[in-house]
Amino acid sequence: MIQPDPAGLSSATAEPPRADQPTPTTVIDLIGQQVRRTPDARAVTDDLETWTYQQLWDGSASVAARLTAVGVGPTYAVGLCLPRTNAAVAAILGTLRSGAAYVPLDPTYPAERLRTMCSRVDLSLVVGPPALTAALPTDILTLDLDALIADGRPFDGPGPRADDRAYVLFTSGSSGVPKGVEVCHANIMALVGWIRASFTVEEMALVVGSTSFNFDPSLIELFGPLVCGGALRLLPNALAVADLDDPVTLLSTPPSVASELVRAQRFPPTVRTLLVGGEVPIPGVP
Repeated sequence: MIQPDPAGLSSATAEPPRADQPTPTTVIDLIGQQVRRTPDARAVTDDLETWTYQQLWDGSASVAARLTAVGVGPTYAVGLCLPRTNAAVAAILGTLRSGAAYVPLDPTYPAERLRTMCSRVDLSLVVGPPALTAALPTDILTLDLDALIADGRPFDGPGPRADDRAYVLFTSGSSGVPKGVEVCHANIMALVGWIRASFTVEEMALVVGSTSFNFDPSLIELFGPLVCGGALRLLPNALAVADLDDPVTLLSTPPSVASELVRAQRFPPTVRTLLVGGEVPIPGVP
């Protein structure tokens, strides 16, 4: 199994930018720099396979090239209705590299909610397998992600700018109709700046990715390790970490899940850092 590269981890925060390299202004710039530093290091693992940084970058390039070919650019939003796989991470990065914003459409959501989200963002294109996109409005162009990555197309576009829209996440709708919240690349850069200042490279060595892409804590799981030279271990949910053999180092989850893992004596012993939030603590539960 490909392991995180300790040298690459150290260089992620310690290596100064070369004079011939522009100052990074987006998370895509930072990940691209990491790819050049540690192309063969482990980047992302799902339940089936592990991809290196170069494989992830190449997959995202193929997605970006295809999106650009059909006219996608900085003013566009692209829906992503995908299972939690390495290819889904490539789709997120590829959408960002094309200059467009990604709109996660969690395939576990009810079909009516997904259709409402598509309507409120006025989506005209969704990436996802036919089995998951069949319930979406018929006037939306759908592209199969596996086919996009299999194309193996190179991409040399300019990439996004700091003030470009990066993603649209929807509120829960508990106080009314769900609302889409737009976030730009500069906001993501503020987040990853906090991550790099707050966590050590050892903590980011192998991060659990169990949060739905529809929720903003997923950004810590997704971008945190990739800008620090670490790796992301995708899981269907946080409880699945109980059966994991990988030496994960950081877990972000609600208090109730962490408590259940502790109660069952299944909390991963390799975890250095636990991030909890997203719900009111349960009285009497440690």
